[in-house]
Amino acid sequence: MKIMDEIISNWNISLDVHSSKNVEVQTLHPRSLSYKSKQIYLSTIDDRRRTILAEQKENRLAVIERFRGLFDKENFMEWHDIEKKRTHPCRKKIKELINQLMYSEWLWKAPSDCSEWLVKLCPVGKRVVLLAKGGKSFAFYKNGLYKKLHTNLPGGNMESIKDYCVLDCIYNNDTDFYYVLDVLYWKLCFLNSTCDFRFYWLNNKFKEENYSPKLGLLQSYPISDLERILNVHPHYSNDTPKLDGVLFYHKQALYEPGITPLVGWLKPFMVPTIMNIPVHCNYVDGIDLNNIQEIMAIENQHYYSTKKKGKRKTPKQKTPNKFPESMEET
Repeated sequence: MKIMDEIISNWNISLDVHSSKNVEVQTLHPRSLSYKSKQIYLSTIDDRRRTILAEQKENRLAVIERFRGLFDKENFMEWHDIEKKRTHPCRKKIKELINQLMYSEWLWKAPSDCSEWLVKLCPVGKRVVLLAKGGKSFAFYKNGLYKKLHTNLPGGNMESIKDYCVLDCIYNNDTDFYYVLDVLYWKLCFLNSTCDFRFYWLNNKFKEENYSPKLGLLQSYPISDLERILNVHPHYSNDTPKLDGVLFYHKQALYEPGITPLVGWLKPFMVPTIMNIPVHCNYVDGIDLNNIQEIMAIENQHYYSTKKKGKRKTPKQKTPNKFPESMEET
């Protein structure tokens, strides 16, 4: 606690910020909007963000209490004994944990307050929750599968067995590497901390120690650095992994489950049109930059058609805890 208090004091920031209610995906998320209704959406997006930030200040405790319930004493043994059961030991609990992830909306237009946003450049990969608890570390995937790995995160080894850590990550199969996006828990709950403080905390922690050779932090940058960063290609050495897109985080956003307009998403080739920021020619080669919003609409249609198909029932697996050879199969 002394370390936590010292860092907060040095950073000179108040954590008296509150949590938000979940955003209604079907009514607010741009993927659910028709192309014709986009202009109405654009005219209200700034108001929506202000409203959600205000709601977060009024409801900070609700999301924290819901999250804590996943790791109370009654549920601890289900997580601790995950490897001892032939069938999936706690599929419902894993689903609840996965449902705590925060997802982005399309960034249909540049924010009116760019200085209040941070960006992270994301590799191609699968979104996972990384849990360290009871001396072990597991990565959980949307389909209920999991993979064990060795880490020195709080709760990930016997020296810190009483602690636990929950990270929001991207797993890339080509590099067999976990890229840390955000933190939900690190000995203490961070759901009631603002985005800029969460990123500040992670940056300090990953500077102090290498927690695993398969785990690294995705750095955050101000939007003003985006032109410099995207004028370099490839972003990763030997273009492995490939750059998937850019996440835009509002600095004052709390970590809330579901889709939120306080986190935006753009593919690299969309940045010049939406943000009026030039990028390396390789990112836009062969793409008609005059039809970016139409491309977004096509992506929307593909997203929902794929999601609808995914609801079909599939036969039960004989070994549901088996990890696939390629996460692209999931």
